[in-house]
Amino acid sequence: MGAVLSSLSPGLRWMLAGLGSQEAFGQARMDLAKLAGIPLTGKRVRRSSEADGERVRLEVASSAQTACRQPRRVGIKIGISYRPCSPSSDL
Repeated sequence: MGAVLSSLSPGLRWMLAGLGSQEAFGQARMDLAKLAGIPLTGKRVRRSSEADGERVRLEVASSAQTACRQPRRVGIKIGISYRPCSPSSDL
């Protein structure tokens, strides 16, 4: 999948992620062609949008798990406690 997406510039991937998250992939394809003059298939728009969405989902999940392991102050003394986390329950 990375090889397929590597031929898209970061700016084009950004446009595809925005369009693909807001409307049907076929409509996003037509809007991209009309606004930027870049012809892509609806399938290509979908693959790029979904891959970037999955990348964001994994980053958010990783950040949430890291935050759950961070020590926090307890009372006047500094102690270490851990917030209970359940994987993907808040995602």
